[in-house]
Amino acid sequence: MTTRSALRFSLSLLLLAGTTSSTGCKKDEDESTDPETATSETTEPADEGPTYPPQDPDPAEIGQALERYLLGHYEEAAGLVQPLSESLLEDSQIRARGLAASILAMSLAHGLAENGRAPAQLAQEQAQRLDDPELTQMAGLAKVSYLVGLQEYAEAEEILDTVGPLETSHAHLVALFRAEATLGQAFEDDKLKNPEKLDAAAKHYETVWESASAGYYKGRAAEGLTAVGYYKKDKDQTCKWATEALEQYETAGASDYMLEGPRGPADAMRCPAAKADESGE
Repeated sequence: MTTRSALRFSLSLLLLAGTTSSTGCKKDEDESTDPETATSETTEPADEGPTYPPQDPDPAEIGQALERYLLGHYEEAAGLVQPLSESLLEDSQIRARGLAASILAMSLAHGLAENGRAPAQLAQEQAQRLDDPELTQMAGLAKVSYLVGLQEYAEAEEILDTVGPLETSHAHLVALFRAEATLGQAFEDDKLKNPEKLDAAAKHYETVWESASAGYYKGRAAEGLTAVGYYKKDKDQTCKWATEALEQYETAGASDYMLEGPRGPADAMRCPAAKADESGE
């Protein structure tokens, strides 16, 4: 899928008129066209498919659902956008329906990866109808979400190479998915086989940590760095980033499910911060 421009509202018609020149004129006279021998060719307009009206503003539920998703409240996120993905059927609602389906796919994939497949497909169908970079990117991330869940990391990375460069407001989300896909490729049969992928994933997480301001982005980045530290058997890094992740998550209002992410490695490494957090201190 390539980067697209703004939505077009009309078809273009290209008319090429070809003429032949008379050969009976003298060389020192101006050449003229013989109307009896002149011919013209008209090319058919390119079939660019149907055009669509300007899109309606995004429903507020879409932004709300994305935030709930990022905080790990997956059922709530799905509940906000599933009705939209089913009811927004007008040509002016293609973008909204596609975005809703994208967030639905990402939310459902966290429970069971295959559950994200159908809404991801719906999102891609909507994206193919519009020249909308944000919708194209979100539909791509929807597919990435269930591919990561299926541990199809290389295929997920290929999609990220396509939709990642699109200029939208979701650069942090793209980087987090890329980090997760890279981290997954460090393992084969649940064994660490490509340790260099740990460092590559860490760079993506660090980029998000340094550039993001929202707690849900910083928390996810810190959680990823916690995992990297754990897999490298680096207690200092594991404990440091677990503390950061828990702080960001708690401040932002993340779900208990999200809090369990950094707590697992921290407990395994016997990090003091994790013990204090569990005791409520």
